[in-house]
Amino acid sequence: MNTENYNKAREITKTLTLREKVGQITQMVPGWKIYDKIDGEFVLTERFKEQVREYGGMGAIEGLTRSGYWVQKFYGTGVEIHERVKIANMVQKYIMENARVPMPAMLQVEAPHGVYALGGTVFPQNIAIGCSFDPDLYEEIMTAVGKEVALSGNHMAFITTIDVAKDPRWGRTEECYGEDPYLSASFAERAVKGIKKNGALACCKHFIACGASEGGIHCAEIGMGERELRDIHLPSAKASVDAGADVIMIAYSSIDGVPIHANKHLLKDIIRDELGYGELIMSDGAGIEMVRIKLEGSDKDAAVAAAKCGIELSLNDKGQFHHLEDAVKEGLIDESIIDDACTKVIMKKFDAGIMDKPYIDEDKVTEYVESGELQRLAYKAAAESIVLLKNDGVLPLKNTEKVVLIGQNATNEYCLLGSYTAERKAGEGSDILTSFEKKFNNLSYVEGWNFNPTKCDYKAALEAAKDADVILFCAGGNSCTTYDYVVVKEGESKDRVLDDFVDCGEGKDSITLEYPKVQTDLIRRLRELGKPIVTVLVQGRPYIMKDVIECSDAIVNAWYPGQEGADAIADVILGKVNPSGKLTLSIPTSVGCLPVNYNRLTPFHYNYIETKEKVSYEFGYGLSYSNFVYDNMRVTQTGTNEFSVSVDVTNDSDVAGKETVMLFIHGKGGSVARRQRELKAFKKVAFEPHEKKTVTLTLDKDSFKVWSSENRYEVERGTVDLFIGGRPGEYLEASVNTTPELI
Repeated sequence: MNTENYNKAREITKTLTLREKVGQITQMVPGWKIYDKIDGEFVLTERFKEQVREYGGMGAIEGLTRSGYWVQKFYGTGVEIHERVKIANMVQKYIMENARVPMPAMLQVEAPHGVYALGGTVFPQNIAIGCSFDPDLYEEIMTAVGKEVALSGNHMAFITTIDVAKDPRWGRTEECYGEDPYLSASFAERAVKGIKKNGALACCKHFIACGASEGGIHCAEIGMGERELRDIHLPSAKASVDAGADVIMIAYSSIDGVPIHANKHLLKDIIRDELGYGELIMSDGAGIEMVRIKLEGSDKDAAVAAAKCGIELSLNDKGQFHHLEDAVKEGLIDESIIDDACTKVIMKKFDAGIMDKPYIDEDKVTEYVESGELQRLAYKAAAESIVLLKNDGVLPLKNTEKVVLIGQNATNEYCLLGSYTAERKAGEGSDILTSFEKKFNNLSYVEGWNFNPTKCDYKAALEAAKDADVILFCAGGNSCTTYDYVVVKEGESKDRVLDDFVDCGEGKDSITLEYPKVQTDLIRRLRELGKPIVTVLVQGRPYIMKDVIECSDAIVNAWYPGQEGADAIADVILGKVNPSGKLTLSIPTSVGCLPVNYNRLTPFHYNYIETKEKVSYEFGYGLSYSNFVYDNMRVTQTGTNEFSVSVDVTNDSDVAGKETVMLFIHGKGGSVARRQRELKAFKKVAFEPHEKKTVTLTLDKDSFKVWSSENRYEVERGTVDLFIGGRPGEYLEASVNTTPELI
């Protein structure tokens, strides 16, 4: 916490009325409800003006530049890139001129994989970013995103850093870096550092464990003990805090029956006291209303419970926090709690530098976004993230081969982008077909399957495939709202039509994890032709892959690779890029096998009666066009519970490539059961053909600590097995002994 800014904010809080303080901590009017756009000009709404009049200003505003069907803001009705600064200054000017105590509002924007606004650059989703195993690159990306945020007149970026994937049925799995806490924490740290480098504030979401909701249902109850919470879900939150998170956003769910938004143990004992977090705590959108729903009480009860437990700023408030004014007067909550929350909000305005400079002097964001720098990073991230799951000698393809491309999603750029993506216009990235037509010398396309089964034409696909040397089969799902245009009457304006196949994303939880039947039906028919099939997967979560594995000679998993992803996929298939991504989520053989996270507490000693294979591909799996050989593992003790682990790695091939060296541990002999594998260090290293390098990774006491049976962090006496390598099942092994040590 910046003590000087806190003290300045506290003095301002003293000058505000109770109602004005409540107004500062309540986000009642979202940004997209603040303006209308009429004949190309912005007009501030009466709803916004009334809020400023009634509550003496506004503390924060989320989503001023948001675009999409949910908010009904598009090209023509929303904020375009060259208008971001204009509308930001317009809103601030009205507040400054009409508030009794003039203070600008803190403008917030979603930026989980790029700025969520018209004209924003779309980077790969977190599920892809994690597979890059390249936190350095990610920090560079988030630095660029933070710069775009700041140049746009926004002050705070909402970024998904805390969520850990536990159940792939959960639609928001795409927003997680993976299932491993150490990896998630590594990327969370770099996200926060990157966002803050150019003056933007970082709001990290969602605290805590929302990826572990029962049955993978969004917002459902979470049943877990303290040890599971600390082992899996707390490390990324701690990393976010330690890196300088300005705001922590709270998750919707309940843990053991207590809503997280009103959970004193989590919000005070852990965030405040244990993690030492002194910054702002904010609800998720309508999060206070969720407390009311879960506890079946009144709006006032929900507001009081949340505020008392530590929620200091509401988001997309449905009227709950406004009840705090009466709650203070009725003695239900002490006004000092409101004072401290208001002070924290104003402090963040000082931290953002807007109390002295509420306006943006000039519009530089358009020039920055069009400079090509963000697009370069988006391509690099996509190329580093792609995971080669199977290759029976088919890839890379020779560009002399006759190739047929099949699949509806090959013609829709939105399928590459993932959720929290604004409407796109021509030139803002590319679909697969457009990119492939530029890069392949002999390519034809036929749709074959369509998400709408009535539009499938298997016969055309089979006929086209007969004449091809290789079949490129696109499969997967979609979590991005797509926008098509249709002319209602000749010569009249166009209407937007929503393509409604969305099987992933927020609120899109899946009971089966199956690929659409139109895809598996067609690929099985194509297999009968005996032609090589390269399957390209574009998806936001692991799917059941039995049909794809059996029918494919090669499988390229691109996840949601972002706006430059199509070029990256083509370059991997043609060998211009050597794939180096590795899975950060284990892929189940059946939805009935869940959970299949690699870091289980107990091994799979028993099998289901239907199958012995519970996992198709495990965490850490990923192929390359190079062949990496590991040799000569050495372990050196450097201090008490500190070790250096080295291994020689050789690129035993004629192809330059990158390899991620991973170091896992498994502890034995302590007071609690230990996970079968725990990732504790990794490093991505580039190799020239036939180059040999020594790679050294380190372990310290934090690598060995456990939440023991004494309910405290400590290193226990015992034996710890070490595993180092680049692919599951092929690790070199050693062991060390640990010395008891309290942490």
